[in-house]
Amino acid sequence: NGDRAVPGNLTITTGTLALNATAGNLSVGGNWSDAGTLTPNNRMVVFTGSAAQTLTKTGGETFAALALAKTGGSVQLLSDLNLTGPASGNALEMNGATDILDLNGKTLNVAGTAGGTDANGTIKGSATSNLIVNGTGALGTLRFTSGSQALNNLTLNRTASGGFTLGSP
Repeated sequence: NGDRAVPGNLTITTGTLALNATAGNLSVGGNWSDAGTLTPNNRMVVFTGSAAQTLTKTGGETFAALALAKTGGSVQLLSDLNLTGPASGNALEMNGATDILDLNGKTLNVAGTAGGTDANGTIKGSATSNLIVNGTGALGTLRFTSGSQALNNLTLNRTASGGFTLGSP
């Protein structure tokens, strides 16, 4: 019931990958490619590694939570990403030394809170990238990579006095 690690690429060609419903997150050291089905079960997917990584799924991917715990490179979205938010904990965490989530013209939908130990972790936007912030209460701070603070659309739909802070490192 502990955490699981894939040191290289994770590819789901067909079928279903169901993360453990009671314990254990999944860390991936390479690229993520999903042509099947992922059942996140309130678990976190953690991107580790020192090189650039990509995340792709035709039609968009859904995780309960995403963490970056990188020592170099970035994680680049090649598909839209929906973070539903786990039952407890953050939907988005930056926990490495050099965490950059590159939206790459895709849509990131966050429906939980954001946090982590990397105060310099950033999101890299562009004029074609979209950010949707759903959920309840305060999200936290989303920092943008210097020179990459552009977004095509920013949608805030939080309830219960919800909001968030946009920042730069």
